[in-house]
Amino acid sequence: MLRCKRRLSFNGLGYSIPQQQPVAVARRNERERNRVKQVNMGFQTLRQHVPNGAANKKMSKVETLRSAVEYIRALQQLLDEHDAVSAAFQCGLPSPTLSHSCSADPESPHSAYSSDEGGYEHLSSEEQELLDFTTWFDRY
Repeated sequence: MLRCKRRLSFNGLGYSIPQQQPVAVARRNERERNRVKQVNMGFQTLRQHVPNGAANKKMSKVETLRSAVEYIRALQQLLDEHDAVSAAFQCGLPSPTLSHSCSADPESPHSAYSSDEGGYEHLSSEEQELLDFTTWFDRY
């Protein structure tokens, strides 16, 4: 047999009994309010750091997380491309044909640029232009 506590309301009778929560419940509720406030502040900060996060329309928490994931992936791709270009620069590319002297280790970031048949084909046009630009500096 289930018993339910029923709260009686005496408001309609002209007087009221103050309802106090136990101290532990009040503390728990306050901790939960603070936690929710912290989570919301975290999302607000995250919205400010992702593209389109400061737009007119407020992003939901799910949209904010998805946007953050996309943004992180885009940044990671930029870093990977930068590392690839840096590796090519470290190999000292004097000409469009790359030498085997760079690195033979397949796990090395240099290995993608260490074949004679590859040349600049692995690089985007911007990366090729940057490589050509740096070889210009080597002449002076």
